[in-house]
Amino acid sequence: MPALHSGSCSVYLQAMRYLVKARVKVGRERALLEAIQDGTLGRGSVAGDEYACDMERARLGQDHAVHWVENCFCATPLQEERPYWEQYFELLSVKDAHNRRNCRDWNGTQPWACCDCDCTKRLEDRLRQRGEPFLEALGNGACPGPTFSSNTTGNDRATEPNKMKTTLHPLREEQTQSWLPFLTFTVLNFLLASTLLAGEGPTDKSGAGAGQLVPLELKLPPPAFKGTPKDMQLSAIVEPLSDKPRPPFMIPPGLKNVAPGKKLTCSDKNATESVLEKITDGDKEPSDQSIIYLRKGTQWVQMDLGSPQALFAIVLWHAHNTPKVYHDVIVQIADDPDFMENVRTLFNNDQDNSSGRGVGTDREFFETYEGRLIDAKGAKARYLRFYSKGSTESALNEYTEIEVYGRPAP
Repeated sequence: MPALHSGSCSVYLQAMRYLVKARVKVGRERALLEAIQDGTLGRGSVAGDEYACDMERARLGQDHAVHWVENCFCATPLQEERPYWEQYFELLSVKDAHNRRNCRDWNGTQPWACCDCDCTKRLEDRLRQRGEPFLEALGNGACPGPTFSSNTTGNDRATEPNKMKTTLHPLREEQTQSWLPFLTFTVLNFLLASTLLAGEGPTDKSGAGAGQLVPLELKLPPPAFKGTPKDMQLSAIVEPLSDKPRPPFMIPPGLKNVAPGKKLTCSDKNATESVLEKITDGDKEPSDQSIIYLRKGTQWVQMDLGSPQALFAIVLWHAHNTPKVYHDVIVQIADDPDFMENVRTLFNNDQDNSSGRGVGTDREFFETYEGRLIDAKGAKARYLRFYSKGSTESALNEYTEIEVYGRPAP
């Protein structure tokens, strides 16, 4: 792809300019800083040194979101760059940086105008007046923010920030100190209440009376096998197959499975609507008649819930008729069908990023009659995508059932 070079940046022909809003994934701050410093950020991408250039111009807002203006030559915004960014960022939104009707390239008045025009100069000037330089904040360890991603384990969250400098902006430090008395008071009251309740006699074992939670009740199919085949070669990231039932999973009362009857689409265009409907028909049996088959390679199934829902639990059954482990299992949610707005990762065990959706930290697992239960933590979204890339048994992608437990988002 031809490119014009200006300083350390590359501007690609037929580019469109986008305003990107993202947040650094918890635990990935140090890795991002090292990738920028050693020049490996975006390595392997045809976009070249665009990534480092964008980081030089990026600004960090008070909400811990990072903003930058980016050139992209793909028909789908950031189609090339997204997998590289998602190794370190949650992309919250990708929007046109200016009105396309005013773009001289798009309206045909000046071909290749995006290569050297100043149509986003005012926007970039405004960005420079907001927040602080992202690279400076990243180096000072002052950029971690909240995220819905499950790609960072609890141990990572506890230890990784301690390896970095943690000098805070004076205003942030003052605000943090002002919350300490209130936080201390709250914790002490919680501990006191717990002690008093403990002396009042037996508690509700179901959890319904403690925080208004109840066990998630699932109708499970019969198990099709028992134990792990002795001759099965497994990688170190595969969870051992347990012979014990899954512990109860607690959810707010009144939730229902919102998946049945919802619109399903798929990256495999040979999968017809009637075939995809089997994924939410309630049939979880370990039989060939209950399974749908998608082409090999990374494939996804997308679910449109019709309106934003608060999601608390997702249960996913691939084919569980024999002992097998599926690869690159990824569950993402978004606010738009193209997965450009507020994309969040709920589960990702693609630890080598072979499917290009970011480096996962979850483990691979055996498919069983219980399905894979994913804690959605109340995240709000309308669209869900389920990725996979074959299994230890076959290169094909197989699905039996998907259940999504939630309620309309407020």
